[in-house]
Amino acid sequence: MRKWRQEHPEYSRKWKEANKDKVIECRRKWNKTHPEYLRKHYEANRDKAIEYGRKYNRKIKMMALSMISKKIECINCGCDDIRLLEVNHINGGGTKESKILGAGCSLWLKIISGKRKTDDLDIRCKVCNTIHYVNLKYGNTQHIISYQK
Repeated sequence: MRKWRQEHPEYSRKWKEANKDKVIECRRKWNKTHPEYLRKHYEANRDKAIEYGRKYNRKIKMMALSMISKKIECINCGCDDIRLLEVNHINGGGTKESKILGAGCSLWLKIISGKRKTDDLDIRCKVCNTIHYVNLKYGNTQHIISYQK
């Protein structure tokens, strides 16, 4: 069976695409019954897994930010360092939404899939986003931020 699949990769690829749910369910069952293999594999390839996760998260973040704004930079100070940029909820409520969606890139994935509208979101750097939060919570604090490259 395995030899036949190797000789007919196009058929296998098409079958996997047509039966994604079956493939995912089969992998989930196998993963549950073989946790020791997964643990050993992860430990043997830990650095690769971490780097892959970072690249994936960066890619997802860039896609989501580009759907929020054409310019991927802080709307307040102009910072364009992707490591510092965050999605800001203009009217607040980001903490509540993150508790509902969970940690990780759930918000970004919802934005990319179109399940989350972006009309109440903008892009800010970590510092400007924090000041925006403080201003919403305590009133205007008169802090000024400038970003120098």
